[in-house]
Amino acid sequence: MEVLLADLTDIDPVTRAAFRSLYQDNTELLRERRELRQANFLLVQANDALLLRVGAYCRSSSASLPPEILLKIFRDALPPPWLLAGAESLPSVLDILAIDSRMKLSLIGVCKSWNRVATELLYERVALHRITQLAVFVRALEDQVGLGALVRHLDIHSFVPRGYFRFFETATQRVLELCPRLIHIGFSPPCSIPDLPCSFPVMSSSLPRIQPFCTALRDSSLPHPACCQS
Repeated sequence: MEVLLADLTDIDPVTRAAFRSLYQDNTELLRERRELRQANFLLVQANDALLLRVGAYCRSSSASLPPEILLKIFRDALPPPWLLAGAESLPSVLDILAIDSRMKLSLIGVCKSWNRVATELLYERVALHRITQLAVFVRALEDQVGLGALVRHLDIHSFVPRGYFRFFETATQRVLELCPRLIHIGFSPPCSIPDLPCSFPVMSSSLPRIQPFCTALRDSSLPHPACCQS
């Protein structure tokens, strides 16, 4: 380009200025191209370093532990079952159930291998405190195949208001159908309406583990369900 500009001595000044401007633009493009190549090289290096770090993490001993070992470790990190048994009666300052749930949800978000183990921990003991939570719980059981098999303990502490009685009856019956490994069901609403009966779901024959705890139940209609836990 410089040789070409030197040979344009006989061309008029306007054309010479146009060629000079073109030369300057080309020089600027070449400079930007070199900068982009350098930036791309640095990005490739950074990506390679990140891949090495990810690979090292995946090969770490904590990430490669088998699920049964992770399950034991996670159980030790959570409040013990005997502490959770009466947690609904504790003041809000000592809300052990909330701490337990937050810990389990935190474990679920770590990685895929931890997610599978922590999901079992999250669903093996379920406590529902609002009627809307019951609807969400049923939907989760229906949407995710095999989730109901993880549920072992279910406690419903929700008040059932007028207009929701039929829904409560249907939803709890659906929960029993979807959770074949249940060994404990508790229904203790914080309050009840005296003239509004509540019906405890009829125990399914597909729940052999829970039958020994329900021999005292003669009628599925329980006027005072807070007195009947199993």
